[in-house]
Amino acid sequence: MNYKLTIGTTGKRNTKPTLRDINIAIDSLNADKADPFIILEPAKQNDTGYIQVLQFNDYNNMKTSYHFEIQIGDKTSFKQYEYITDNKAEIKRIFEEYFLYEKTPDVSSWTDITSEILEHKNTKGTFYLYDLAKKYHRDNKKLFNCYDLSHGDNIAESIVYQSVAEAIILFRDIMCSNGNCGEIYYMENGNRFFLDVVIPDIWKEIIKEVKHFKSLLSKDKIYISCYDHNDIFIPSKVSPLTNLDRLLPCFILLVAEKMMSYDKFLYTAMDFFSEPNLEKFNNVYIDFLSQRKHSSYFVIYENDENYDHSKFSPLSELYKNFADNIKR
Repeated sequence: MNYKLTIGTTGKRNTKPTLRDINIAIDSLNADKADPFIILEPAKQNDTGYIQVLQFNDYNNMKTSYHFEIQIGDKTSFKQYEYITDNKAEIKRIFEEYFLYEKTPDVSSWTDITSEILEHKNTKGTFYLYDLAKKYHRDNKKLFNCYDLSHGDNIAESIVYQSVAEAIILFRDIMCSNGNCGEIYYMENGNRFFLDVVIPDIWKEIIKEVKHFKSLLSKDKIYISCYDHNDIFIPSKVSPLTNLDRLLPCFILLVAEKMMSYDKFLYTAMDFFSEPNLEKFNNVYIDFLSQRKHSSYFVIYENDENYDHSKFSPLSELYKNFADNIKR
């Protein structure tokens, strides 16, 4: 039996893998990088569609786990099962038996995730967020509550992207809401950022479906959860991530990350938040688009309503201190 081995979100494919190649790929899995999974599938269709393993980091408990999935059947009629373990050797054994002997694991005690796959396909993927920001906008290109600017305008030779510009404006509204619109959090080491935002009333004119969203940035990974006006998770595809309701939290997180990475940008953003005007907005926008940390991000859309942000600090405290110093 011949197989194809796909390595991570880069889509790198080995059409003639050896067992050694598979073991190296498993050993190379790193949930802190952009390639956290591998897929092994038959070169020709058989009763098994594919097997794959994804590595996840549980930052609350500081543990690494492997989510193994197997698809049984063809693309039109299949069952998909999931098994979670922290035992890498066990994962290697499953791949070895499948690769060498075409032996599939006993899935009788595994979790059947077929309905989840069918209902919520494409809930994760790698995206070039800045390219999406350039391409996608609402039918009305005019920026919301933003100095009569529109998507496609120029600011000092920088093109205005609706989702990026509105993320900056919404960021300010959250900072100035005294906690009424949620909070944006950061880790002291600058590695992770979390937001739990209730959509301000004024924004409901353009964000109608979502009442609040939660989102986590960890290096080049972004997790997004959106909830309706009854606080019920909104099932959604993330691909192709063209909905601005999904892009806004991405760019809010990236603005927060840049603020905590560059003192100059932190001051520029805080200065705009405290005493906004068009010139200051232009400075924040232009500075934000420079020196991007990553060109692509692995985005996961999932329900994570119980995320623990107790180890994070609120950015609003920094803003209040800055605003108080301005008044003195």
